[in-house]
Amino acid sequence: MMDSLTLDRGALPLDDVSIRKSAASGAVVTLEPRAPELARDPAAFLGWFDTHRPALEQLIAREGPVRMHGFAVTCTQDFSALACLYDAPREGYVGGATPRSQLAERVFEATRSPPEHRLIVHQEMAYLPRWPRKILFYCAQPSRTGGETITADVRSFDRLVPARLRDAVCDRGVRYIRNFRGPGEIPAVLASAHRSWQEAFYTDDPAEAEAACTRMGLSWRWLDDGSLSAEYSAPGLVTHPLTGETLWFNHIHSQTMMPESEPARWEAYDAWYADGRPKGYEVRFGDGGEIPLDDVRHIFGLLDKMAGGFRWAAGDLLLIDNIVTFHGRNPFEGERNVQVALLEEGEQ
Repeated sequence: MMDSLTLDRGALPLDDVSIRKSAASGAVVTLEPRAPELARDPAAFLGWFDTHRPALEQLIAREGPVRMHGFAVTCTQDFSALACLYDAPREGYVGGATPRSQLAERVFEATRSPPEHRLIVHQEMAYLPRWPRKILFYCAQPSRTGGETITADVRSFDRLVPARLRDAVCDRGVRYIRNFRGPGEIPAVLASAHRSWQEAFYTDDPAEAEAACTRMGLSWRWLDDGSLSAEYSAPGLVTHPLTGETLWFNHIHSQTMMPESEPARWEAYDAWYADGRPKGYEVRFGDGGEIPLDDVRHIFGLLDKMAGGFRWAAGDLLLIDNIVTFHGRNPFEGERNVQVALLEEGEQ
């Protein structure tokens, strides 16, 4: 039991829930129900969650991700009801980087990325002008082995990243250059790393894809090979609305394609783009200058040391503040059904 949590105990009474946090890397705060109705009645838990949202949001901002274990969430519709308590990002997952389908109102697959791939810890959609402020996960079915959602503390990373690199990001910003091809043009092994424009923008109409880019604040152009190129320059750091801290917020490491980012398919990746095809992702400083690969490798090294995970149980929820917590996924075997909702909207 923790006694040092920086939240109003009256707003999150400990006679309703137990609360604990381990000292392990990437550790989450775990809540479990003490009141029996919170464990057996989805409507009672929905009401409790709604009442305590302000305290939970303080908790994820100051202490890190919160796992809710043993509460009455029995199906995707229960999860959807929780997600609908929040405003939605205006564009949903339009322009997102990984394949995922919508399962219910406000509910998506966590990702369709192949199970043998480790998803690098990252901040959701930080490569776009608008992004979810919070993320809520729900485990309908844990995998047989692996499949942990891994997290890492952005504050700790922000203190450890070389000051020279952080200052460069602060002064120069970050530019994301993304390419979207037609369906079936990319080898299957690379399809989740280089999306089609139809899948990314949820349309078969080129004019609608163009309009989505413009609406989202992306510059765009069609290339001679028929692919769509979109660019966006971001600050690379954001200020947290609750704590006032200015923290690292970008996809330099996860959208710089190199062996460290794609160990399971680097050989196929390197061969496919060897003839100069535009890559699915490229990240530069905001002024167009190259980010040294040694700096990106250093970021990977830091995050590998910091990231840790927990074993999902069916019915678990995980609530994350997208500014202060990185998240990713370990490889897995067996059927896995983890769902996600994007909550509220931040803007760069």
